Amino acid sequence: CHRSLPWVVSLQKKYPELQIIGIHTPEFSWEKDRGRMREEMKKLGMNYPQVLDDKYDYWNALGNVYWPSFYIIDKQGTFRGYYFGETHANDNQAKKIEAVIAALISNQK
Repeated sequence: CHRSLPWVVSLQKKYPELQIIGIHTPEFSWEKDRGRMREEMKKLGMNYPQVLDDKYDYWNALGNVYWPSFYIIDKQGTFRGYYFGETHANDNQAKKIEAVIAALISNQK
């Protein structure tokens, strides 16, 4: 997940209409520290809302099993895509995700 963050952060610049919301579900106990999470967010340029899902509420509600996972949800709350695994700018998965984002944005104009 950490290695995918440069690409996620870059999406804000590429698609200013996009609202990114991070849900951090800690894999290890030391990742539950909110102060540490805030420090990491600042260091990595994550200036979008981030939820600490330390009780796995969102994780379980979404039936998630992978770190990281990416969900595309439109303005009406409809799931438009689900992707998992490390993702980097210009790799095949990033291209697929960005195509969905671009299509949703263009349909709203």
